[in-house]
Amino acid sequence: MTRLWSRFQHERRALSEALLVLVLFTAASIGEILGTRDDDSRTGAVAIIAVCCAGTLLRRFLPRAVTAVTGIGALLLTALGCEPTALVLAPVMLALFGLSIRTDRRTTVTVAFALMAGLSVATRIPRYRPEPVSVAETLITACLLVPVALGTAVRLRRS
Repeated sequence: MTRLWSRFQHERRALSEALLVLVLFTAASIGEILGTRDDDSRTGAVAIIAVCCAGTLLRRFLPRAVTAVTGIGALLLTALGCEPTALVLAPVMLALFGLSIRTDRRTTVTVAFALMAGLSVATRIPRYRPEPVSVAETLITACLLVPVALGTAVRLRRS
């Protein structure tokens, strides 16, 4: 089964990328619907998710630009009041994985820590949280460091 999927993905790269983006958009939209408390920002949030997911189609050619677009989208979603769950951060995770495979470790870690800092600040914008470290910030850190570690391991194994 794995060999069949590998062959399908290699022979029909555009179709497999489109299926990945469709699944990613569906998962991120469900995550946004479950994580948003108000209905006013839902249309804008779905549009931001669509742009982020469509941007991941270019992650093989422009990994830095795709990571920047998806990172800004995640910042906007979090600033709109959406909880930064793993489903909402999925486009950023995919972009960071692609970035860590195609660039050096220093660039990837710098971008990941900048995104973590920005998202940690953005989680506090819609509602003030007096606690020093929230569960959302811990989830952000885990969701952004796992693809960096996996992508770095893949890149090191290939070399």
